[in-house]
Amino acid sequence: MQLIVLGMHRSGTSVLTRLLNLMGAYVGSEGSSTGANDENPKGFWERRDVRSLNDFVLHSMGCEWNRISQFRIDDVPDEVISEFTKLAHGLVMEMDAHRPWVIKEPRISLLLPLWLRVLEAPVCVGILRSPIEVASSLHKRNGIPLEVGLLLWEKYVCSAMTASEQLPQITVSHRQLVTQPVASVRELAAQLEAEGVTGLRVPAAREIEAFVEHDLYRERDSRLDLLQYLHAPQVALFDRLLQGKCLPSECDGALEGSHDEVLAAYEQRLPPMDANPKRDLALFSNSVVREKIAGLDKMAGSTRRELEEIKRGLQKTNSELAKRDGQMIQMCADMTSLARGLEHSLQESQARERVLAQKFEETKRRSEDESQELMSARQKMEKMGSELNLLRGANAAAELRISERFRETGQLTRVIVNLRKELDAAKTGRMAVETTVKILEKKLRAKDLETRSTISRLKECQQDLDRHKELLKQVTSSFAWRMITPVRAISNIYREKRTGHKKEADINLAIRNSGLFDAEWYANRYPDVVREGIDPVEHYLLHGASEGRNPSSAFDTLFYLKNNPDVAKSGMNPLLHFIWHGRTEGRSATRK
Repeated sequence: MQLIVLGMHRSGTSVLTRLLNLMGAYVGSEGSSTGANDENPKGFWERRDVRSLNDFVLHSMGCEWNRISQFRIDDVPDEVISEFTKLAHGLVMEMDAHRPWVIKEPRISLLLPLWLRVLEAPVCVGILRSPIEVASSLHKRNGIPLEVGLLLWEKYVCSAMTASEQLPQITVSHRQLVTQPVASVRELAAQLEAEGVTGLRVPAAREIEAFVEHDLYRERDSRLDLLQYLHAPQVALFDRLLQGKCLPSECDGALEGSHDEVLAAYEQRLPPMDANPKRDLALFSNSVVREKIAGLDKMAGSTRRELEEIKRGLQKTNSELAKRDGQMIQMCADMTSLARGLEHSLQESQARERVLAQKFEETKRRSEDESQELMSARQKMEKMGSELNLLRGANAAAELRISERFRETGQLTRVIVNLRKELDAAKTGRMAVETTVKILEKKLRAKDLETRSTISRLKECQQDLDRHKELLKQVTSSFAWRMITPVRAISNIYREKRTGHKKEADINLAIRNSGLFDAEWYANRYPDVVREGIDPVEHYLLHGASEGRNPSSAFDTLFYLKNNPDVAKSGMNPLLHFIWHGRTEGRSATRK
């Protein structure tokens, strides 16, 4: 099978290709791929000739991997398509001698319709990484603005998805691949087998873990400076793609150029492009020559090893011949001595021959009778020999069937062992779920009792409030109350001046006693608060809420503001609003 890795630059296509190579997919001879560097310390696993061929097409259109605002696959000139098809066909023919094989080069996501002209049985293996992380990585590596990086991600992903719509395809999550590499590779192997890809294996866990280093997962979309991009349309498209709920029609905007003005504005700020299609073809030819030279070197090495083996065999044969020459000389001497003895024995034999001649005549008569019996015995032996050959053939067939049964039994045994492991894991998971359900049921009963008690107290408070309202109404309507109105105004002004600090203390106390602010959790989550020496509660009130920080794992600031626009409009601290109003109003503090 022909495996095609699809994905945007900085999406993890290199690590996916290397893992497919560890599973047994051929990527090319040694030296045919781009080496490692600081940008990708584990290697790119990207054939130079494939990249040169892709650059030839893009450069012929006046485009580059990051200058694609004017690129349309349907606008590629016929002469460029013809040259591409001829060269790509030769490359694929060379790779087909080593099926299953894999090629990876991010530009294929844009040029897949051209590659499909020379592929017979492609299986697309796409990798999806958060567009925010891809854009951040491109900004760090190439200085590309984050907004442009998001649009480039959308162009590449939508082009690949639309072109591969009718092909067998498998989607791999970049985050799952780098955080759970062993489980991801096993799942990928099962999906490839289901698509009919044979000749692969599941590498040992230590092979996978030795290659996939979690520390190399550098750009994360959870960084504070990237939170503003969480609601970008590319993020919503990414989530739908991972869930398998996205249709190619949803990419029409990206493919028809709805973002091309932004990309074109970015491209105008770039220095002039050094595009030379002829140089790309020369680089492709050089890569092909290097590939053939590597193959010839490998063949020459194999031939040298065979010649060494033949040389050692000739030396051994010469040694044996010399040894046999010595033996022949000794045999000639022995035969000379034997000939003299035979001559003496011959004379004695001639004398005995005459005696035996007489006995021979007598024996001849008896042997004629015995020969008839021998002929009959030979016929019986020939018949028995035929029966024996038939039995031997039947025995060989039986042994072959037995060996096949042993092989099938071994395969069934491995399947049974795997099923037993899965059953044990399922039992363990079920027990954990049952335990969790019991704990949750216990907590639910306690919460129910607490809710009933709270409702009872609220009813009592409401009755007291009604009584106080009635009493207040009677007092405020009295003549005495109206008479002391000026005095109350002066007293209220004085009380407000004295109790200003007390209200601030009450707010702090309300947050600290709410059970929704975890000072230790806040300090560990946001170490800059500790470095600045600010009290966590004061920091949250003054800065944290406006920066989208959470007071604990039990309260999501951004979620609360997004789902309660009246709170966001009022400017009130979201946690304080929830403590004083939101909780009793039944508003949610976190995603459930």
